[in-house]
Amino acid sequence: MSALLRVRTRTREARRGTEKDRHSESSSRGYREGRGADVKAAMRNGARERILAETKGGSMRVRHLRLEGTNRAIGSALARIAIRCHGVVSEMLREREEGQARRQARFARKHAPILWERSRGVAEALEIDADTYDTTALAYNQMAESAGGIGCSLVYYPPEVTRPGHPILARNYDFPLCTIAELLGVQGPDGGARPLMGDPYLVELHPSDGGYASLAMCSFDLLGGVLDGINACGVMVSANGDEIARAEQTKPVSSGVGFHELSCMRAVLDQCCTAREARRLLEEAGGYISMIPCHYLIADRSGDAFIFERDRNGDPVVIEVQGDPKVLTNHPLHRFPDRATFSEPHGVVDTGTTSFDRHIHLEDAVSCVEGPHTLDDIRRCCRTVTVGEVLSRLPEGPRQALCSSSGMARTLWHVIYDAAMTSMEIRFYVGESPTLGGGFREKFSGPFLLAL
Repeated sequence: MSALLRVRTRTREARRGTEKDRHSESSSRGYREGRGADVKAAMRNGARERILAETKGGSMRVRHLRLEGTNRAIGSALARIAIRCHGVVSEMLREREEGQARRQARFARKHAPILWERSRGVAEALEIDADTYDTTALAYNQMAESAGGIGCSLVYYPPEVTRPGHPILARNYDFPLCTIAELLGVQGPDGGARPLMGDPYLVELHPSDGGYASLAMCSFDLLGGVLDGINACGVMVSANGDEIARAEQTKPVSSGVGFHELSCMRAVLDQCCTAREARRLLEEAGGYISMIPCHYLIADRSGDAFIFERDRNGDPVVIEVQGDPKVLTNHPLHRFPDRATFSEPHGVVDTGTTSFDRHIHLEDAVSCVEGPHTLDDIRRCCRTVTVGEVLSRLPEGPRQALCSSSGMARTLWHVIYDAAMTSMEIRFYVGESPTLGGGFREKFSGPFLLAL
């Protein structure tokens, strides 16, 4: 397609048959929406954008983008979306210290050539010079250091423990639905401010001149803000916040040289066909924390999987995953590898996080399943650690205190990735209902099934 880019979303297809039949169409260009899912389409500037799910009042609006073409054209298209939808202007990308943009450009050319090529498209769209502007990120709705409240949870299932016989990653993404002013308890500007997680994207990329096709949930940075995803090789990734590191010592910076905590996952999806390649990339490349320190689970279709963390000195730590399902929440496993190492007591009142409790609950829920885990087993397991369910198990005092906090999270989506089928099944938060005792229970859209 040379430099010409087609930006389009998946068209809705009436796909029938068994789940196996649907998954087998790995090259399918359709998605299946669940009953009651709110899907809207709008034509803007010749590019079709599709809204997959939206909360009442629009506090979160999930868009699906499908982009094909050269990497430079993809970068240019993403920049135009950032300009139109999020008010990104060139001055936001100007380097904050002399020479930083050049150093970041050298890093990207060496460690992330796909990102570098897309950043050149960003520079073209904004008509700026990459020598004085850092075009390797398109930040929007950036979060604050104090964002929090519950946290993300995932379980990785090796192929030998699932009924399909496929490696599967199941994940709940939890985050507050508030503006930065609300989070900090200050008066914000009148009108226009979007919640920090108000505009997540399901980004589907099909580059024509290098890099792997991918599906990824993205926010905070349109170019590199991958929260979870899968590529055409069957490499699955997920980033979870490390609440212990955030509380103890790690402070974010507005910009730096290297990968930030989400762009490293974009590089894995773009460049890595195996977990082994991902290990090498993450160990060799440096980075910085722009929002919150994270740790990651990466797995491929062969069943090779690992958790990547950094210690207090910033040195890489790789934890191999073998045999049994592996739980990852929001505490570093190199310091707290199992429940025997958790501090006592380990509840939210004593530790400031529900990470340890969710870890124990998920391990117990997984161990209760006899025989191979079916997709229904996997869905049920993740439902037990939605934010609403976690709150329901807390004593009344802590529950009411958390619910009254502006930084209280919701489970914003639940996703299941299948490495063998290079597919994802995802449900989005669309609202909630109150429960006795001051809590709530999230309501989700019907499932969307997409495959590469």
